[in-house]
Amino acid sequence: TCFLRLEIARTPDERTRGLMNRPMLDQNHGMLFVYENEASLKFWMLDTLFPLDILFLDSKGRVVDIQTMIPQPGVNPESLQVYISGEPAQFALEVNNGIAAICGLMIGSIIDLSQI
Repeated sequence: TCFLRLEIARTPDERTRGLMNRPMLDQNHGMLFVYENEASLKFWMLDTLFPLDILFLDSKGRVVDIQTMIPQPGVNPESLQVYISGEPAQFALEVNNGIAAICGLMIGSIIDLSQI
C-alpha cells in the first residue's frame, strides 16, 4: 500500500498549469486532475522538467491506462508529444516516474479517492 499526498487540480486553470515550471515533485507527492465526466483525456509536458507516470482512472478510481511522460525542453508547444488516455477517464494522477511500479499499480488497480 502506498500513500500519496496529492494536490488537486479541479478548475480549468489549475488543470492547465499542472506541474509546469516546478524543479521537482517530492517522492510521495502527486497531482490529481479531476474532470466532470469520463472522457478521452489528453496531456502534454509543456514546461514540465522531470519525467512522470500518469495514471488515468475511471469514475470509480480504477486504473484504465498508465503511461510514462518524458520532458521535452525547448520543443514548441505544437510539436510536443500528446499523451491520450487509452480509455475514457475522469481522473488523471501524475506522480514521479517509477512510483506506479513501486506501488504495484497496474491497469485494473483501484485507487481509493475517498479522502479527496
